[in-house]
Amino acid sequence: MASRNSLQTPECQTTYTRIGSCFAPRATPKSCNIARIAPILSRQVSGEEEENIKALLNKTWHVFGLSPLYNFERKSSAFQRYSKSLSSALEAESHKGCFVDNDVPGSVEIGGIRGLTVNIGDQNAVGIFVRGKNRKAEDAMVYTALFCCVNLQFCPIPKDLQASFKYFPIMLASGPVAIMNSINNWLESQFDCRVTKLKFSSNDLLWMASLWSAYTPVPKSRPLELVYAVPQECEGLSKITYRMAAADAKRLLDIVHPDDSDELTEEEVQAYFDALESHLCYMFHAKLGTMYLRTVGNSIAYVSTDGKIKLFSMDYVFNVLAHLTQLSVERFTGTSLQTLPFSQNE
Repeated sequence: MASRNSLQTPECQTTYTRIGSCFAPRATPKSCNIARIAPILSRQVSGEEEENIKALLNKTWHVFGLSPLYNFERKSSAFQRYSKSLSSALEAESHKGCFVDNDVPGSVEIGGIRGLTVNIGDQNAVGIFVRGKNRKAEDAMVYTALFCCVNLQFCPIPKDLQASFKYFPIMLASGPVAIMNSINNWLESQFDCRVTKLKFSSNDLLWMASLWSAYTPVPKSRPLELVYAVPQECEGLSKITYRMAAADAKRLLDIVHPDDSDELTEEEVQAYFDALESHLCYMFHAKLGTMYLRTVGNSIAYVSTDGKIKLFSMDYVFNVLAHLTQLSVERFTGTSLQTLPFSQNE
């Protein structure tokens, strides 16, 4: 029989229905119209942790949202057991011909990853690493996935169930789609969870571009880049790419955002993009407001509406991952949560 558990947050009352080990969150959405722009304060990291953070950079990641993992254990014996189970699953898929003309998976290693946490409530990251044969028949790392929980401010798991579930709001995955799909299916079967592509709306991209423009650029910073999809009626043109120097983008944001505030409001984001689009309309007579924003990026990260991201800045990795964590929690709960200040490890 299903049992009901309720959580009270500052933003809403959310009721969870538990059916077996699955959560079905139901909530009344409440819009969030501010976001913190203060960067996470630097903290001391070991050499191993620094290498783990650097390994995230300059690589295209697919971003997934994970529901809580049932009976997931964080110990060496469990990681070894999961590795053998996943290896067997991939081998079975290989015999079915699922990886023809793709990288072929081989050995699997699952284990903890240090350094990808911000506060004491975050789960240490977990990595899945698959070695095998690449398309050139060479031994290589053909797939990597990381379960992350960065600056989690609100845990949607009821307290009486937290012993049975581990929550990693986001998973970053890099590798062939065929292997990715097989591993996602194994995760859902093994831990009674849901793995969902975390796609972003144009409004999500507006916020990301505005937040990233707020950080002071360094010499040789990449320009702010906005890619708009052109309506099909415009034959011969599929997209418009708009680039602005990072320093100019920062100055423009400073005009609409007060210096003494570390909160970016919805009105400021709208004013910022109105100014950007008005400038391009004046210069090239292109009305970007009628088009679909598909990709945004600068020296911190590039992200697209199809749920792909590429990280560039060691200093702002946690800011980006914390933002993705919050978006995933909001999608899982069906509620927009107030963005809270970043806190350091305790």
